[in-house]
Amino acid sequence: MSMDIQNIAIADLKPYQFSTTYLVRSDFRSLTDSVRRFGLLNPLIVRKDTMEVIDGKYRLSVLHTDGIETAPCVVLDLDEADAMVLHVQVNRYRSEVITKDLSRLVKRIIRTQKYTQDELMALFSTTEDEFQVLLQGTVIRQRNIPEHKYSHAWVPVESDSPEDFKIERPTGKPEQKK
Repeated sequence: MSMDIQNIAIADLKPYQFSTTYLVRSDFRSLTDSVRRFGLLNPLIVRKDTMEVIDGKYRLSVLHTDGIETAPCVVLDLDEADAMVLHVQVNRYRSEVITKDLSRLVKRIIRTQKYTQDELMALFSTTEDEFQVLLQGTVIRQRNIPEHKYSHAWVPVESDSPEDFKIERPTGKPEQKK
């Protein structure tokens, strides 16, 4: 695979159409402070043919807000399926995952028929059970959450509302309600 690093005009970059993550406000503030203090330490990852930012939408947002005109970008020649897989791989562990969007993206990857379910489970480091949850598009309704055994990449987070449930990257064990 060819990889090229270029300074690209911010105005030429487009947000990724299949984004599956978000940053909570405090994490976005920390990212903003870091970019302003130290500069952009990690280049954006851009899909060559569409100029979509596969990785770095929040860094791009900070640069845009601050009036920066260009950004260093790793430009990759990726087809749609590879771009979707890369997006999941680089973002799964460091942002808040929007489960429904991730589920839609996984289903879309499967429809391309470029990857088998087994290949995707290996690429995303999921168990078969976790992968089936992604295909179903829901966690809270399909699992007895307190009893479900998660792999190291998934951590359930307690909420007062059963409709407001999410999976977070591991930061330690979540507090258990008594």
